[in-house]
Amino acid sequence: MGKLINLKRGPADEEDTDDVQQYEKKANPRFSRADGHPGRPVGHQQTAGQGAEALDGLIPAMPSKGRGCPGQGPQRMKAHAFGKEEKILKKRDYTRIYEQGKRIYSRRFTIIVNPNPDGRTRLGTTVSKKTGNAVQRNRIKRLLREFFRLNKSRLPASLDIVVIAKRGILPLGYEDVCRELESRLIHRVDV
Repeated sequence: MGKLINLKRGPADEEDTDDVQQYEKKANPRFSRADGHPGRPVGHQQTAGQGAEALDGLIPAMPSKGRGCPGQGPQRMKAHAFGKEEKILKKRDYTRIYEQGKRIYSRRFTIIVNPNPDGRTRLGTTVSKKTGNAVQRNRIKRLLREFFRLNKSRLPASLDIVVIAKRGILPLGYEDVCRELESRLIHRVDV
């Protein structure tokens, strides 16, 4: 590229145009590399599954207070998933379980169990507004789903389970849910 001459000023003012030409020749410092980030070394893209975060699908053991609940500790995540096919979703299924199922009572829950023709164990929860506000109801449901997810291999096969929360059960922790449901569902279920 030739020297720029400002025609309005004339050839005497050419030193002004040298600064413009030097600016045009410099690369933009913000985009000095192909990835567009001047502070990051080139080729330092960490792929998924590398580094200290990758634990090969293992869940780190959580320290528990007192007696540990079954299902805690390092375990494969796929074995403990809680998929849609393991949930009771339809109103007609709830109605059938309420009418035909066997009731088991505990201090905080009423548990209804009924044989399932599908061959898999499913969970349904019922938490009414009488148990608390939306935040408290959702916490109870999360605790129930977590117990089911971690202990479904220990539950009897081909069983529909509906857990109904009673009024005034708060405060409630996972240890309480674990202790109460384990004694009713795992150790003595007669359908």
